Amino acid sequence: METNKRGWIKNAIIIFLVMMLILTLFSNTFMNRSLPEVAVQNAESGSITTQVKLSGSVNANTTKAVTLEYARKIDTVLVRRGDTVEPGTVLATLVKGESDEIDQLEIELKQLQIEYKKLQIESEDSLTAKRYELEDAQRELVEVNDYIASYPTLNAQKTAYEDQIKLYKETIKTREAEITAKEDEIAELDEVIAGIEKQMAKLSDAGLTLEKLSKAITDAEDELKDAERATKSAKRASDSAQRVVDNVNTLYSAVLRDYNAACEATKTAQETLDSLKETLKTLEAERDALYEVPLEDRDEQWTADYNQNRDKINGTKSQISDAETALDAAKAKEAELLEEYTKKGAELTTASSTYDLARSKYESCLAAEKSAQKTLDSLNEGWSRAMLEEQRDARQEERDALEKERKLMDKDREKMNTAVADLEKELADYVAENITTTLDDAEDKQRTLTRSVESLTEQVRIAEANGSIDDETAALNLQIKRSEMQKKQREIEKLREKAVTTELKSTVNGTVSTVSIAAGDEVAAGTTVMEITASDGFTMECSVTNAQASRLRVGQIAEVQYYYWGDKPNVYISTIKNDPNNSGKGKLVTFTVEGDIADGTSLTVTVGGQGSSYDCIVPNSAIREDSDGKFILVVTSKSSPLGNRYYASRQNVTVLASDATRSAIDATLSWGDYVITGASVPISDGMQVRMSEK
Repeated sequence: METNKRGWIKNAIIIFLVMMLILTLFSNTFMNRSLPEVAVQNAESGSITTQVKLSGSVNANTTKAVTLEYARKIDTVLVRRGDTVEPGTVLATLVKGESDEIDQLEIELKQLQIEYKKLQIESEDSLTAKRYELEDAQRELVEVNDYIASYPTLNAQKTAYEDQIKLYKETIKTREAEITAKEDEIAELDEVIAGIEKQMAKLSDAGLTLEKLSKAITDAEDELKDAERATKSAKRASDSAQRVVDNVNTLYSAVLRDYNAACEATKTAQETLDSLKETLKTLEAERDALYEVPLEDRDEQWTADYNQNRDKINGTKSQISDAETALDAAKAKEAELLEEYTKKGAELTTASSTYDLARSKYESCLAAEKSAQKTLDSLNEGWSRAMLEEQRDARQEERDALEKERKLMDKDREKMNTAVADLEKELADYVAENITTTLDDAEDKQRTLTRSVESLTEQVRIAEANGSIDDETAALNLQIKRSEMQKKQREIEKLREKAVTTELKSTVNGTVSTVSIAAGDEVAAGTTVMEITASDGFTMECSVTNAQASRLRVGQIAEVQYYYWGDKPNVYISTIKNDPNNSGKGKLVTFTVEGDIADGTSLTVTVGGQGSSYDCIVPNSAIREDSDGKFILVVTSKSSPLGNRYYASRQNVTVLASDATRSAIDATLSWGDYVITGASVPISDGMQVRMSEK
């Protein structure tokens, strides 16, 4: 009992020590799995390029529009888009002749002359003129009174015209709705027909009538059923032959396995026998060596060695006899299994041949079944297509009937439209001939003429009493009319001077950017016929990020890239301002472009500093910043009984240069030092970390 207790305590101590050893060995792994994981990278030396590459389109600062002040006809155009011009360059020639403006001004001058002559006549005999004016006003008042009296009859006839036109238009509107409905029905049928034809396109045409297709499908279905029955029968025969092959193959594999084991046993028995024979030879050689010892030298040790050798020889011979017996038995077993193996192989060959024949017949029946199925499918497709064709033809007949109805309705509508047009013309002629104004306007005119007749009657009475009208007023009116005539004459002379000019010339230096006229064109006054991009400079605007803008400054010269059209233009930064389309996140850089270049040219430029070499370059993701400035976290290691421990150590840095992905810093780093570029959780100075496995 005491012994069992001590054994139990011993086993418990061993288990405890083993567990402590396992925990000690794996504690490093357990602890590392709980630490934050960081991505690291070595600092390196190299170069940082701060150049910024930008692209944009060149825009001219000023564009001069060339316009015609008066309407003229173009004779020839002498410049094309892209031509360089200067002040005085002839752009186009104009057909010589007076313009419509001159004709209009001459008409206005003639009217002024008539009015002036009238004033002269009035001034010569104002009393007679007043009498005539009174007679005219009285006659016009009589006409207005007659018009007002007949207005109800005239307006009734007008209303009759309008009612008839309204009735026609309502009928036309109804007919148009009917036509639209027919067109919608036609459109729906077109969609149905298109859908049917789309389905027909997917189906093969059997080229048979529905009656013949029906009989062919019945025959094909019978043929398919026969083929399916033959296939099932062949499949059962094939599966049965397969099972026989599997059974024979199982027995064959077992016999083969036993035969291989017997061969291996024979080989092992032979090797054992050969080894024992070699041992016997060695022992007999040792015995022969003992016989060579002279008799006088044979002592007790010799006798002991001899007896030991003799016993070994006898034992080995006994083992050889047993080994020979075992070898004979193994060979007999091997021969027996070889005969069985050969027999099973023959049976497997026979079963396999039977299976191959059954399988070939099954595959032949299956191919026949597939062929029958394919024939049936093709006939079914032909049936479906023939049915769809009948549906399409029926829908097409419906559509043709609707189209015929729509055309008749359309002709009816055209007739009504013609009738409406005729009525509207009759109404317009009737109104123009009989209803010259509205009743309200006629009554207003009646009141005005009544007052005018009364006023003129009074003026004639006063004139007849005084004998004349105020001569000073007449003289003043004549002077005003003479001034108007002189002003109009000066306008005509000025226009005639312009009409003599037959050349349209440039007034600026620049390049022709647009030409919108051709020879023979009639151009209205004020029309812009050309645009000239003035040679007073070009600009190019590019949007950049704030990081790119920090590497640029006003006045910086840009290098033009990929320019193959002559001398490169000179480009430099003129302004850097906030980008209104990307407020707070970008800047808008404006370049001044100087040289031989056209408006709209695309340029690619590089601007900023060239590449410089630095001893310490890290990824941008490694640089962090807080209230104390920019810094990096460097991985430091400390040794412990369980291995190295890694910690994040802060190191303040100064960024010397940056590009899109890397930054050169002023820091003290040794070869092989790791800087932290990312972490699974936020990392601070002094935290223990584990480095990610690369």
